[in-house]
Amino acid sequence: MASEKVPKIDGQKLLKKVSKQPFAGGQLIDLIFPNVAESLRKKAEYIIRDGVSSGQTNQQIIQRIKGTKKLEYKDGLLEQSRNSIDTEVRTARAHISNETYLSIWKDLGAKYTKDVATLDSRTSKECALRDGRVQKIDENHERPPYHRRCRTIQVACNADGDIDGVRPYVVDKEKGKDWDIGQVDANTTYKQWFATQDETFQRNWLGKTRYELYKSGQYPLDKFIDPLSGKTFTIAELRKMDEDTFKELGL
Repeated sequence: MASEKVPKIDGQKLLKKVSKQPFAGGQLIDLIFPNVAESLRKKAEYIIRDGVSSGQTNQQIIQRIKGTKKLEYKDGLLEQSRNSIDTEVRTARAHISNETYLSIWKDLGAKYTKDVATLDSRTSKECALRDGRVQKIDENHERPPYHRRCRTIQVACNADGDIDGVRPYVVDKEKGKDWDIGQVDANTTYKQWFATQDETFQRNWLGKTRYELYKSGQYPLDKFIDPLSGKTFTIAELRKMDEDTFKELGL
């Protein structure tokens, strides 16, 4: 497509559009850091009030906020704030990137996009189920990031969703000690790829109860997700909706 037409993107216009486009549940880029700062201030106040009312010393209260040297200050409120900022930056960057991609696809004349998640154990169940979904390009179609730290992207495709090439996968077999890295056809979905993985991978990704439901053949991956909100059903919610299957499997 790019060989026939060079896409022309106006960075200033795109940035203005991106700042007005909500992402990951309604967040706006301009409100990220004010929210982080306000949240940090309130949490610090809560810790101080709780510490005083509980009879903690100044040093104990400071440690709760700052963290302890023994744990390299990773157990304090400030470390939590750093993690929050890291998450927001990564999510905002994904939002800008995906909106840029979408503008390029439109400029090149594409009519459809396809969700492409990451084939590994860190992919959320929401994105795993969206992987391979084809949507017509318009202002109202769903787009990533779908949640915090979302790595799903959208690529141009035809109406059937077919794209050329291959896509990579990574399987962490033993907590970072043993890796299986390879490639599959670009049109292989997460669900199809997941079905080829061993029991250990499937059980770790789904959890014990969901794995037993999945293995029974009565619960495809789609059944673990609320189709309206895209959120994962809790075990309690699944049991309430399908008591008979839980009793049958002894769960």
